[in-house]
Amino acid sequence: MAQEFNVSLSGLVSKKDPAKNYVVASFSGVSADSLYAKVSAYMETKYSGAAVVAETEENKSINYSIQDAAVSTIKKNGAEVTYYTSYNMLLDFKDGKIRIAFSNVKIYTVNESKEKKDYAYNSFWNTEGKVVDPNTKRIVEDYYNASVKAMIRDLKGDNDRSADW
Repeated sequence: MAQEFNVSLSGLVSKKDPAKNYVVASFSGVSADSLYAKVSAYMETKYSGAAVVAETEENKSINYSIQDAAVSTIKKNGAEVTYYTSYNMLLDFKDGKIRIAFSNVKIYTVNESKEKKDYAYNSFWNTEGKVVDPNTKRIVEDYYNASVKAMIRDLKGDNDRSADW
């Protein structure tokens, strides 16, 4: 099982242990080489050209750069607003485990003039530490957690999308 991510002032952190900026997915009895190959195939299929390998160490780690992925479209003040993200996804492999971390995360919207409006993590909170933008925070958490869950389901061969792993 893998843990989930929460959005904090400093970025995506483990819901289980906020001191960690990663989660771990377990695959008992599966070699690091096999996990590496399966993830490589999954990313090629899932992101078909949108994910660029930024860096790799054969059978040990892959760092993907993903640009301009649509996160969610919501109604805001009567108009539809689409949130986008660009990020790096770092995957480290050991026998039976994948460590998953996200860095350089940018959340933004694009207006009609093609200008980006950034939503930095700290913009979700006020100076007293109270969440003031819970919808965007939730959208970000849902996107990254769903991405991790989908990858794990695919790697485990579990096509039942309703299963809570």
